[in-house]
Amino acid sequence: MPRIILILFSLILLIYPLLLFISTNIFDIPIKYIGLSLITLLFIRILLILRTKKHQVLIPKKYLFIISTLGMILGISIFLHPDIFLAQLYPVFINYTLCGIFSYSLRCPPSIIEIVARIQYTKFPEKAILYTCKVTKVWAIFFLINGSIALFTTFFTSMSIWMLYNGFIAYILIGIIFIIEYYYRLTIQNKYLSS
Repeated sequence: MPRIILILFSLILLIYPLLLFISTNIFDIPIKYIGLSLITLLFIRILLILRTKKHQVLIPKKYLFIISTLGMILGISIFLHPDIFLAQLYPVFINYTLCGIFSYSLRCPPSIIEIVARIQYTKFPEKAILYTCKVTKVWAIFFLINGSIALFTTFFTSMSIWMLYNGFIAYILIGIIFIIEYYYRLTIQNKYLSS
């Protein structure tokens, strides 16, 4: 049960840009309540992470805990200093934090992608470890670039464009990378199995 609730809370956090846009532009909810909502969601998420069994999450619990704790700090900052620009920094923060975690996992193996891959595959040759490191690098670079674009949209575009990029286009880009990597991995696996 905690895993299902954890997934639900994660999905709510994924649509944060849309929720922020609707809250501020349609319902005119004060920014401090956005910060309070973020604090509450992330606090509950931390409690769920602590209650979820290790094998029930794809990303190691320590990384989920770090992301959620740092997100709560941002939520506290938004609550104490209600500013729309501060609230818009959440996608920037998430992308840069993920970039840092993926990069850290390369320096202190196993890499994040290797951890996820080992859940799916029992046989894991040395070539696969090298491949997962490359994929982890690709994601780290993507999160760095995506975070930088999110930062740009925060300070140099309208709220509508910010929401369009961070709440829609960024997820399409993530999906494209997933699909490309998946088909590339299948090609490599077929080549490896046939040789």
